[in-house]
Amino acid sequence: MKLYRKLVCLAAVAALPAPSLASSSSSSSSSPSYAECLGEFSLCPGAAGGSCTMTNGTGCGVCAAGEYLCPSDQRTCVASAAAYPACPGLAGTHLDASLSAAQRLDYLVAHTTLGEQISQLRDDAPQIERLGIAGYEWLNDDVHGVRLANATAFPNGCGLGAGWSTHTMAAVGAAMALEARGAHNGFVHMGWRNDPPNGYGITLYGPNVNLVHDPRWGRNQVCLRAVLATC
Repeated sequence: MKLYRKLVCLAAVAALPAPSLASSSSSSSSSPSYAECLGEFSLCPGAAGGSCTMTNGTGCGVCAAGEYLCPSDQRTCVASAAAYPACPGLAGTHLDASLSAAQRLDYLVAHTTLGEQISQLRDDAPQIERLGIAGYEWLNDDVHGVRLANATAFPNGCGLGAGWSTHTMAAVGAAMALEARGAHNGFVHMGWRNDPPNGYGITLYGPNVNLVHDPRWGRNQVCLRAVLATC
């Protein structure tokens, strides 16, 4: 079940939805900034820098500065992130944003080895370059705020639960989602996907579902927030 859930998330992260993409512009005389590699693409560093890829490896150096390497074949370059749907070989794969998560999951299961699937159970899951799957950090202890120095720290579960306000909980959740996505995008664009760990991904650890029955449990503060989900 843990592997199934991770593969579902992996399929969703790997497919880059076309409606969310914005075109990027860059001159041929200068490399793009980090912000110009959009979505799950990251900027190639060093002498081969300037192009954008989903994986860090042999894909760097294939495309010119400002271009995006298609993860479907690792050979074709497109001018911008908005041109991603024009990449060859997307249809019917885990990179096809028009498919459901279940359909992309079926493709991933059918086209990965058992060893590759097992590798995704690690917190610092390695990339699968041949499929255009980037490395990913699953360890994100964002129980009462995104686990980063510059993120908002909200009251813990007991404190938030004491307010008995579903509206407050929704606002906190929305704020954490925005901060997590912003932090993740920033790290990806700088080439930091899963090293160092904890707080780089968007699969946030939430409170436990079971209610607290014994106050002596040292981590009961992570549980109480789940109560409000059923109100």
